[in-house]
Amino acid sequence: MCLTSRQLADKIVEILEDKKARNVSVINIDKVSILADYFVICSGTSTTHIRTLADELEEKMSEDGHLCLRKEGYNSARWI
Repeated sequence: MCLTSRQLADKIVEILEDKKARNVSVINIDKVSILADYFVICSGTSTTHIRTLADELEEKMSEDGHLCLRKEGYNSARWI
């Protein structure tokens, strides 16, 4: 399935909200970055919750063929 960047951001928001992410925001950065069109940012309630959000997002996105190439901050889970 080929999604636009906005549809992809919306799918990410849906996955995060299903796992009770807090303060989910989508920021349009296409005018200031050549690397991405959107940033999706959220908070979790604990390091366990933050890891769960990252794991769920990676799993659900890979089911649609969107593979995670790099992941930073997972071990400390203060930010990922």
